[in-house]
Amino acid sequence: MPDDLKKSLGDEETGNTIHKICERNNVLDNLPDVIDLTGEVLLGILPLEKFQKSLETELNLDSKTAKSLYREIFRYVFYPVKESLAEIYKTDITPPTSYQEIMKPEAKTEKEDNYRETVE
Repeated sequence: MPDDLKKSLGDEETGNTIHKICERNNVLDNLPDVIDLTGEVLLGILPLEKFQKSLETELNLDSKTAKSLYREIFRYVFYPVKESLAEIYKTDITPPTSYQEIMKPEAKTEKEDNYRETVE
């Protein structure tokens, strides 16, 4: 198992991050189960693409809440170790579509200058 995954699994900060995410999504009652499922992904037991569905089915969460949990956990827990996860699962780890939209740099647009004086 890669060192960054070992560190993430045993890191108190990972647990604190998941706690904050569960708190924001009003699912603190399910915190131990969310931590367990997250750990299963990090251990290579639960494929990342099944994580959101597992949140829905195993924790009886509605799809909106499960999606929100998945996006946040992906961003703060899985994304920092995505190379190691890709190595374990032998596949590319791609962010959720909504995450890709959030992280896409904004296109710069030049504002029109409405105040222009004529140059003589």
